[in-house]
Amino acid sequence: MNPKRLMTFINLFKMRNRLHRGLFTGFILVTFLSCSSDLNNAVFVKRIKSDFSKDLMYDAVLLVPEAGCPGCISFAEKFTRENLNNKKILFLFTRIISEKTLRAKLTPGTGFPSNIFIDRENRYAVPVNLMENEFPVIVYFAEDGSTTIDPVTPDNQEAYDRLLDFIRSKLRNYNLEDVVLSKESITGLSSFARQIEYIPLKSDGGILLSSIQTIYFDAGKIFISDTQEKIIVFDQNGKPLTTIGKKGEGPEEYRSLIAGKFTIDKKRQEVIIPDFSGKKLIIYDYEGRYLRSFPTKHLADDIGILNDTLYCLQVQPFKDTLQRICNIAILDRQGREVALLPTGHLPRLNFISSAKLDATGTEIFYEEPFNDTIFRITHDFQKMPSAVIQMGRYKPPEDIFGDIGRWPQYASKYVFNRYLFNQGGDLWFSFFLNTTLYSGYFRFTDTKPVLYYKGPRDDGIVDDIDFGPPFNPFFHPGDNFMIDFIEPSVLTEEKYSAIRSGSVLSEIRTKCDSGGNPVIRILILN
Repeated sequence: MNPKRLMTFINLFKMRNRLHRGLFTGFILVTFLSCSSDLNNAVFVKRIKSDFSKDLMYDAVLLVPEAGCPGCISFAEKFTRENLNNKKILFLFTRIISEKTLRAKLTPGTGFPSNIFIDRENRYAVPVNLMENEFPVIVYFAEDGSTTIDPVTPDNQEAYDRLLDFIRSKLRNYNLEDVVLSKESITGLSSFARQIEYIPLKSDGGILLSSIQTIYFDAGKIFISDTQEKIIVFDQNGKPLTTIGKKGEGPEEYRSLIAGKFTIDKKRQEVIIPDFSGKKLIIYDYEGRYLRSFPTKHLADDIGILNDTLYCLQVQPFKDTLQRICNIAILDRQGREVALLPTGHLPRLNFISSAKLDATGTEIFYEEPFNDTIFRITHDFQKMPSAVIQMGRYKPPEDIFGDIGRWPQYASKYVFNRYLFNQGGDLWFSFFLNTTLYSGYFRFTDTKPVLYYKGPRDDGIVDDIDFGPPFNPFFHPGDNFMIDFIEPSVLTEEKYSAIRSGSVLSEIRTKCDSGGNPVIRILILN
């Protein structure tokens, strides 16, 4: 596999949807302070309405004059590259010197995404009294129709932080009933993927995986945990390199790896394991060498990295069974607790379920399981609501939700088992209603669902590219890819003897050991 492509893959379930251009709905009022401008309010508004469709809405625009102040424009281009996934921002480039050069800077090797608009006719080259449009401009659109303009001058670079805070602060509501009622779903992989890549994981030295739990890619390495509570490191060709730690009672060992949860610190090239039973964090390097450990007073079963420096732990409330409060504990790199955030009350006592972390490397999102809210942890350790999932008639009453023994009885009426994944963009979902699996995402732009799969839980999207086993979404969404695993015992079944001749998968099948390690399957999206 191409190592450059592999190293772009990032942790834990993140995916960018290709969307059609959206419209700024509502009436836009922009006060132009420069009398010399030949583009007045009425003309500007008319052009916005005529140049964009009426399907979606942006919350803000970053207007970048490419022929402006070189340093300011370079920083604006960098900000654009880093935030292209944010579909609530329109990146509008005007006064362009070279479109080819701009494309190479922003999206090398691909076309412009839907939230980049190239103003080839300089229709939006509006001075706005900003030294003849030398600097980028951020335009905000409020719900009441009012407009605010924030020029990004050299002494106002914090305007970019304000823009991100503005987008993050807008709470979005998603409706689960819209998913169940949706009749549209993907019919085959070719409808959204242009290529499939495979990494057969080798079993050199007798290293075998059971069911895969967690996976990370970084520095040409693949880190995988399984249900046997071990972590194996493979190279980009699937060759096993080393193991990370081992179970035991020693200072360099962990007692338990709950649900295969661990994380990696890409900046420092470290692997961090939350030892639930041992009540400690253990840190190893990428080669599997023990570095350090420190005790915690919490029973941690998940971990993320906040602000690039802090450990964020999801902790269980076993010492607080009366209140049944789960917590998010934030520790510094020496293990000192700097904050403890309660994450919500859990009904009843006969089972415990905690919040679920979604870590981006600089931010942490978590879901409170019964109040259907996803929160973002801010840099100053506050809880900020990010999204609300309206369960509607599919939300179980508290007494039923709290009694796991009653779930089978009500499985056809309520949604119990669900997976929600949010990193500030599209909200991915996977849930069961009775025996039907629903998988897809809610668009960040308009909160409408896109259903990728609806059907039996053991099935998946038809592989109409290589004609291999069905694709079962979504183990690992990312910037421009999706991933699952093919078990060799499945691949060698007779019904897959008709895999596309000459394909990589066909060659893998001929060499496949039915008792060997899985094959990583990666979909490169259109």
